[in-house]
Amino acid sequence: MLLAALLASIFLHVGRATFNDSTCGRTKGCFVPADPECYQGCNGMKFSWLVTGEGLMEIQLAVDADSADGVYVAVGFSTDDLMGDESVIECSALLGQPLSLKFSYNINATTDPSTNGEPTNWRLNRTGSEFLINSTTSFTDGSVYCAATVNISGAVDAGLLRFDPARLYYLLMANGPTDAKGLVHHVHDVTSPKPMNLSNIVPGFDSDPCGISKGCFLGMFNDYTLNGVAVSYRMISASFIAFELVAPAATKDGVFVAVSFAFDRRVAYSQSIECSSLGNESLSMKFSYNDDYGNNARIAGEETIRDTYFTEESAVFQDGQIYCSAVVNVEGSSVSDKIFKYTAKPYFLILTTGQTNGTGLLPPTFTEISTLSTPLTNNETIRSSYFTQRVIVSADGELYCTALVNVSGWSQNNQVFTYNPTQKYYLLLASGFTNTEGLNQHKHTFISTPRLLAGDDSAGTFNNATCGTKKGCFVSSESNGMAVSYEVLSPESIRFELTMKTTATSSLYLAVGFSKDDKMGLDNVIECSALTGQPLSMKFSYNPALKNARIPGEETIRPQYFQNETATISDGMMYCAATVNVSGWGPSNGQVFTYKENQRYFLLLAAGSAITSGLTQHSVTAVSSSRLLTDYGAQGSTGLSSTVRKRLIKAHAILMILSWFFFVPTAVMFARFLRASWPTMKPGGLLIWFHVHRTFNTIAILLSIASFVCILTANSWEWTGPGSQSSDWGKKHTMVGIFALCLCWIQPFVSAMRCNPAHPRRQFFNWVHRGIGVIAMILATTTVCIAAIHFLSIWPHKISQTTLSLMPLVILLIMSAVFLCIDKFIDVDELNLSKEPMIGSKEEAGSQEPLIEPNEEKPLGSQVQRIRQLLVYVGVIAMASITITLSIFVGIGA
Repeated sequence: MLLAALLASIFLHVGRATFNDSTCGRTKGCFVPADPECYQGCNGMKFSWLVTGEGLMEIQLAVDADSADGVYVAVGFSTDDLMGDESVIECSALLGQPLSLKFSYNINATTDPSTNGEPTNWRLNRTGSEFLINSTTSFTDGSVYCAATVNISGAVDAGLLRFDPARLYYLLMANGPTDAKGLVHHVHDVTSPKPMNLSNIVPGFDSDPCGISKGCFLGMFNDYTLNGVAVSYRMISASFIAFELVAPAATKDGVFVAVSFAFDRRVAYSQSIECSSLGNESLSMKFSYNDDYGNNARIAGEETIRDTYFTEESAVFQDGQIYCSAVVNVEGSSVSDKIFKYTAKPYFLILTTGQTNGTGLLPPTFTEISTLSTPLTNNETIRSSYFTQRVIVSADGELYCTALVNVSGWSQNNQVFTYNPTQKYYLLLASGFTNTEGLNQHKHTFISTPRLLAGDDSAGTFNNATCGTKKGCFVSSESNGMAVSYEVLSPESIRFELTMKTTATSSLYLAVGFSKDDKMGLDNVIECSALTGQPLSMKFSYNPALKNARIPGEETIRPQYFQNETATISDGMMYCAATVNVSGWGPSNGQVFTYKENQRYFLLLAAGSAITSGLTQHSVTAVSSSRLLTDYGAQGSTGLSSTVRKRLIKAHAILMILSWFFFVPTAVMFARFLRASWPTMKPGGLLIWFHVHRTFNTIAILLSIASFVCILTANSWEWTGPGSQSSDWGKKHTMVGIFALCLCWIQPFVSAMRCNPAHPRRQFFNWVHRGIGVIAMILATTTVCIAAIHFLSIWPHKISQTTLSLMPLVILLIMSAVFLCIDKFIDVDELNLSKEPMIGSKEEAGSQEPLIEPNEEKPLGSQVQRIRQLLVYVGVIAMASITITLSIFVGIGA
């Protein structure tokens, strides 16, 4: 009797412990379902958890009951939302035994015939009480309660528990009677709506119900990429609205995220609700307001109403975010008219986030104002509530709209779209003009093939809406819309998506390279490709330098390394997705992509044509900014788009062709062959040939400088000659071209140092000046020929273009020979014309003082003079024709 009394006293003492709802969402996570969520009601089932580190988790279980005998409440940790194959922790009193915590297991009905087709809870070989530290049980005021600290590591090692704090689990709760052997089939049961990470206290901000069960406004880095700052609102009644606020943060101390409610787009005079920790205080929700100047200010006496105005509050720092949620009284308060008071008038929502001090909020580091004013509940129009997370942009000649749309229909009008998940739809795209009454007749239309509108990756579409939240994305600005997304599932597994617009259905590819810099070379590659004659699929490859290469034996590992693969080309879009094993492959010597968690990667997107043996040189490229693959908010690209870069390269080529194949040869021909022409015409005191020679050479120098700037800009002002990672011929092209330009650019300085025509050293100057010109022309021609032969992307007609590139130099040599013959002929046959001293000047073309210069060309007879001029005109026309033809070839290149 004494022992019974002692046990009773201990039991009664422990029995004072009860489930405390008030700390849910603050110091512990809770799953407290409401009756409509449970089968036959919830009967007061509750579960709380707190993972404390070092393999420990504090838990509490509670349920309403008439007695503590023959009853149980249990929670299972399941990887899906169905009972079967999950570990269970139960708070139970088997018939005739005291209440206690135990481990058990739910058997899968489909794999174990002993269950007779019904999932069944099984007893384990021991209860595992040694892994349930500080176990507490009670029955108080009609409620069964159990609590303990679970040694997760020990229980897992002992085979009593399958649980990983880092994984997502559905919580399966059940309540019912027991017998002497175990748990009898439950009377009440419920499954959590979504899988949860129990390392977190609260589930956090869920964007999936946005526009369906709650309204949302999500902040963005730009018009397309979410930045993690958000507010949601759900109207409970005219007096209460459920709010959520979330923002990225590095700490829980001294930070805030706030939403202000304005009737215009100004911050001033607006009321606010904030999630903040002022100084070192704990996170909590508060009211504040913004004064006449837009500065946030405290409200006197506001702290006295927080506990009653913010109910069901959660305020936590987890997963690098601060998160607050509460049901807020929005009737206003007599404490101050600055306390938020809800009206049916639409609001502009102003999101801000930043740091705090001990007295209030500091100026925000991020502010975003909703594009349109938004009612917080439905009114006579449903647009604002049915279209949420709206982005509407008209820029760069494109109209872009995106939103989360409520597709449950509208009871007041059956013409509002109602989604049927089993219905296949034709998508009818149309564009055109509008008037004040609606849409005019469309100008352009397109009809898709029939398809289900399933929203998962298996539907073969790239979902931009989850970029920045559930996955990281790099969406290029190229016209083909190529993009890659990545979702790190574990250090060994990443889900990748690749997509782009295409008119081809075979022999094409889109690839992403993982590079330590923004240059191609020594990069692991994952590609979505259809090699000639093969179906579209995902593959590994490698960039050893500036070419892509196949990995020997790689095809043997594709089925194991690319799981749940989708590869489709439909309606002008190519799409590949798979869960990829990124742990590497030993036989590849590092060529198969191996993910490193702390490595920052540049993502190199490239698209082009494929052949049977692999990928050809890309036609479109884009390079992302450096990023960790776990940083889903990373955005932006580095350098120029491939379209702009290609235009700059073409401009470089055309400008060099104009400079070297038209202006330089024309200047040479006039100076070399027409010095004796028009001896009496001196515009500005200078001979005609000198005007042409100087002007055309100046234009050539300016064009070459502009061309040089174009190619430097296209290459991000980086060296592409010897010592770079350019191709061998690219290095030669750069080096020979640099020498040609240097000689070209020093010619004006050499000319400025020329001596008087009568000076004895004038012949030395003449040969140096001509020699530099000849060498520069030969080098320039060589440089262009290298490009014509080896740079096939913009020089597609190799033989024709190489021949044309050689023609200017050949024409100059032929003309030199012809004029040499003419001069010899004139010397021999003096009957044809008379030789007279050439009238020149001390500066060849400027002074009026006549002089005779030995070895210079002399005025010729009119007939021969006309022949010389005609030949030069023919040469100029030939140079112009060659230049135009080559420029057109470059312009139409890929």
